[in-house]
Amino acid sequence: MTSLTKAPPDQKPIWHTLSTDGALRDQGVAAAIGLSQAEVSKRLQQYGPNRFAAAKKVRRDGQVIEVLAE
Repeated sequence: MTSLTKAPPDQKPIWHTLSTDGALRDQGVAAAIGLSQAEVSKRLQQYGPNRFAAAKKVRRDGQVIEVLAE
């Protein structure tokens, strides 16, 4: 089994600069194994579902009327 070491807690990674291996290592995950069900449950409880926030719906009616009025 591969030994994984996480980055020290006082050092926050700059995610977009990490290699895939570096990101996996920082999260304590082995690519070939993935997360255990227990770890998935723990992270879901801690961070919530992996979703983007719902976008606000923007009404464009007023903008169209303004453009047509010009």
